[in-house]
Order: sequence, then C-alpha cells, then structure tokens
Amino acid sequence: MVEITTNNEKHKGQVVYYSDAKSNFAMEWLNEDTLYILNDEPDVPNSNRSIELEIGKEIYHRNGLACKSLLMKDEYETCYQN
Repeated sequence: MVEITTNNEKHKGQVVYYSDAKSNFAMEWLNEDTLYILNDEPDVPNSNRSIELEIGKEIYHRNGLACKSLLMKDEYETCYQN
C-alpha cells in the first residue's frame, strides 16, 4: 500500500496504490503531481503491477475493490485494476 501525506492539509493521508509487493519495488516522483511506482517480479510472467499515477485523480487497486467502493467512487477520476 502506498499512502501520500500532504503537509498543507493537516497531514491528511490518501491511499493511492493497493497491491502486494514484488521483489523489484521502487517509487519515483516524475513531477509535483505524478508518482511512478515500479512493482514487478522479473522471473514471474504477468506479475508487473507498475503504474504512473496522477495524485489526487487516480488510484490503483490490484483486485479492484477500491474501484467498486461507493465511498471512494467520487474521490478519484480514474481507478485502475488488474
């Protein structure tokens, strides 16, 4: 799970990524609003869970539960799942 905390909003946390961690995991800010998450198991086919997310607008949930949640539905513009 990856949670972003915004300091100017009283340290409010926002979960943007749900998935199991693979052996090759890293995160990199591409700009102020875009986070790239590398999450892959190189020796296992179809294990790549890497994604580029626009924070505040997009969320990733491997099983899609966040995409189906009525509470989270209006919180994000786009919800990705595998």
